[in-house]
Amino acid sequence: MSKWTEALAAKGIDCKSWKRKGFERVPADVWEDLLYEINKAELEYTDNYRAYRWKDGLHIGAYKKATNNGCCGEAQWWTKSRSGDIWRIGCNYGH
Repeated sequence: MSKWTEALAAKGIDCKSWKRKGFERVPADVWEDLLYEINKAELEYTDNYRAYRWKDGLHIGAYKKATNNGCCGEAQWWTKSRSGDIWRIGCNYGH
């Protein structure tokens, strides 16, 4: 288990069981990367967590919907999953 995964677990966040409606097939390591980026950027009041797989657009509809439903600030990053897939990850922040 990585130090980051351990830190999340200490906060009660288990990304292996962290299911977001509309994003059920996003791997746990992608969610971990999203939470890492949020923490690194010191974003507050985050919501509308989202991710889609670049190669085939898996979850892109839900991603766009979550983006459009968000308010205030928007943040997005790229990440590579352990399986080698590129994912677009993002969230909204601030209120």
